[in-house]
Amino acid sequence: MNNKKIIFVDVDQTLYDNKRQILYPSTAKILKELSTREDIDLFLATGRTCATVSHLKDVWSYFKGYIMNNGQTVIVDDKIIYERPIPKELVDKLEDYANKNNISISYVGDYDSDANFITPMATKAFNNFQIYNVLDLNKQPFDNKYNVKQFWIFANHEQIITMRKYFPDMDLVFWPGKFGCDGLLKNASKVDGIKKVIELYNYKYEYARKLVVFLVFRLISQNSKHLFCFFIFV
Repeated sequence: MNNKKIIFVDVDQTLYDNKRQILYPSTAKILKELSTREDIDLFLATGRTCATVSHLKDVWSYFKGYIMNNGQTVIVDDKIIYERPIPKELVDKLEDYANKNNISISYVGDYDSDANFITPMATKAFNNFQIYNVLDLNKQPFDNKYNVKQFWIFANHEQIITMRKYFPDMDLVFWPGKFGCDGLLKNASKVDGIKKVIELYNYKYEYARKLVVFLVFRLISQNSKHLFCFFIFV
């Protein structure tokens, strides 16, 4: 049994303040301190890809591992230990639907993302989340020799609700705001990756529970003006 405590930390509106586009120095300081402790392992848990976390470069090395793409890719000690790509036939089906209905989508892999075509709605989302170098396929077929771990779908809520009827094998999870969603395999989430880490490395579940209180009180005592949340599987 692994007696280390384990912490899973989310990114958007957690480590990173999306509105102000900043990772606070006080957050980085706490992560650095925790990373030096021999009784703790830090893991990032996010819906982002490895290509969309450049704004975390100053704290990246503090983590033992990374749960990316909403749990569909797990990297530990710089090696992919678990991945769950979307089946090729489902990728083709969603691509065909999106092109016929003039909906912009992004095929999200581990280190890159292509778009079937780019709309103003997609551009706004890319800018908000600091996603650059997206390849615009201009409605040309996606090369499905590459694994797709999730989709970003740039549509309004009404369009997304309609899409759900045609894709019962997927979860279309709204983003905060008035448009957009993540497209994931049914019941896929960060918990997939978190469970894999806990099982493969034999961590104790109860150690994750105990550490939350310590960290919350630590942050309150430092009069932090932002909310530093932890994604903990218990």
